[in-house]
Amino acid sequence: MIRDPQLNDEFEDYDFRYLVKQGKKCRRSFCWKVAFWSGVMLFVFGLILILLGYLAPEKKVVIGYQDNLEIIDRSALLFNKNLGLCKVIGLVVFFIGFMIMLSVFLLPKVVFRNAKNDDSEEGYDFNVACLEQTTQDKIPASEELTNVQPKRSDGDDVIMTNKGLCKIP
Repeated sequence: MIRDPQLNDEFEDYDFRYLVKQGKKCRRSFCWKVAFWSGVMLFVFGLILILLGYLAPEKKVVIGYQDNLEIIDRSALLFNKNLGLCKVIGLVVFFIGFMIMLSVFLLPKVVFRNAKNDDSEEGYDFNVACLEQTTQDKIPASEELTNVQPKRSDGDDVIMTNKGLCKIP
């Protein structure tokens, strides 16, 4: 058990005092929850807008013809324009919500990775030593490659079958 040196040795004072400030921890947790849920809400809202933009059927703009002129329904034209706008806004909101959720998961790992100042982690020093090779261990550049497989003799030709090795007659 760790004791705070600034406290008296009285048992009652020690029970009601924290070594870690709780406000900072609770504030960080609250901010994380707010950021996460706002990202989820934006993500879902963007998904709904995208689905609405693609799944809602477009209205016919041309209602009919009169003397080689097209009769255009302006409300249908505005509706179709709003569907296209809904697709674009939904995609942007979807992306922003995804990026907020991604940053909520990744930023704490990057920002608070050195929050613990443990002395135990400082003892991982790696010493790399390079050993010098002598000239006897090196392969000369003019060396020829030789075959490692044993040479076959012409009289002992065999073939692999299900029964094992069989000589070729």
